[in-house]
Amino acid sequence: MGLTEEQILSLLEKIADRTPRSISEQAISSLYLEYHRSVRNYLFKTFTRDETVIEEVVQDTFFEVWKRPELFRGESKFKTWLLGIARHKAIDRLRKNVANHIPIEEIEETLSSEEISVSDVIQQEQIQQGIKYCLESLVAAGKLSEAHREVLHLAYVQDQDILEIAQMLNCLESTIKTRLHYARLRIKNCLKKRLMGGIDHGG
Repeated sequence: MGLTEEQILSLLEKIADRTPRSISEQAISSLYLEYHRSVRNYLFKTFTRDETVIEEVVQDTFFEVWKRPELFRGESKFKTWLLGIARHKAIDRLRKNVANHIPIEEIEETLSSEEISVSDVIQQEQIQQGIKYCLESLVAAGKLSEAHREVLHLAYVQDQDILEIAQMLNCLESTIKTRLHYARLRIKNCLKKRLMGGIDHGG
């Protein structure tokens, strides 16, 4: 039987404490033993079959947990959060592998072609704040389950696609699509009411 969320939180606290260091090292080792196969399988299925790259990303992932265990705030299951770290580390690693093959002129052209105004940035920030507010209020009101909240978090905060989310949560892609559709409708209704100055509980 695997670690419970309570046990995981306890291990993360020990990692963050660093006193004595041997206890912290035992804690990160426990998490590694529990989850390194899941991280490897996820990387193998989603990104690459290169064992060298996979090993590097696994090490990068757990080193990130070692450095900043406090970043896990319980917004999703620990495994989901861990695979999210692995995803970003894999993307960074693969980008570095091809970076030297991208002409600097192409990068400059891409940057110069994207004309983003201050008003655009402010508008996007306001939308993000509205979505976050609606997420919290809907969950608090019992009108959006943790399962729906987790899917939205993965899709819009961690920017993962349907297939990746399905693999992380061990669900069918159709299930993820259904959850996203339902959650989007709730968020959309909440945002409409918020813009009109009404009650924001997605009624």
